[in-house]
Amino acid sequence: MKPIRVLLVDDDRDFLAVAQYDLKSLPRVSVVGCAMSGDEAVKVAPLLKPDVVLMDIDMPGMNGIEATRALKALDGAPKVLAQSFLDPSAAQDLGKLTGADGYVYKGDFVAQVNVALDALFGAGA
Repeated sequence: MKPIRVLLVDDDRDFLAVAQYDLKSLPRVSVVGCAMSGDEAVKVAPLLKPDVVLMDIDMPGMNGIEATRALKALDGAPKVLAQSFLDPSAAQDLGKLTGADGYVYKGDFVAQVNVALDALFGAGA
């Protein structure tokens, strides 16, 4: 089984470290890189070629909404999962408006990522 290549994007170093560690518990996931801004994500995504980008919505500079739109405009655009501590229903609607392929609530990160990856790539992918 080929692992799902993930790029983590968040302006919080602590969250990035914890998320990267937590994703190691999912054998189907390979974290190929981390970015601390939307600008950085848009620059490194074409080089890292992730299958999916876990994109924080609220970041200074180019926020997750703008970055998602920029990523979706790339050739071979990756899937994007918006992530936030915002109320899940409101943030899910926001994610849809930006063109994200799904939403992950940070308060239940690993379980939410697993469900979202099932939706995008199929169970057990």
